[in-house]
Amino acid sequence: MPIYEYYCPDCEKVFEELVKGQPERVACPGCKKDVTSNRCMSAAASFSRRDSAGMPDSAAGPSCSPASGPT
Repeated sequence: MPIYEYYCPDCEKVFEELVKGQPERVACPGCKKDVTSNRCMSAAASFSRRDSAGMPDSAAGPSCSPASGPT
């Protein structure tokens, strides 16, 4: 079961929701409005190799925020 990140344009709240299958309706926990269509790209970390100091190299994807809005 994936955890999706949503953005509410009305109250500018970003929140996560555990979704079973296709989400029928996701409501903002702040203002209770339907935000099902405002799913964001969540940040994801990837560790694939070690750098010269022996530490894992990491890369993260973009995340939604009130400044960038949904994607």
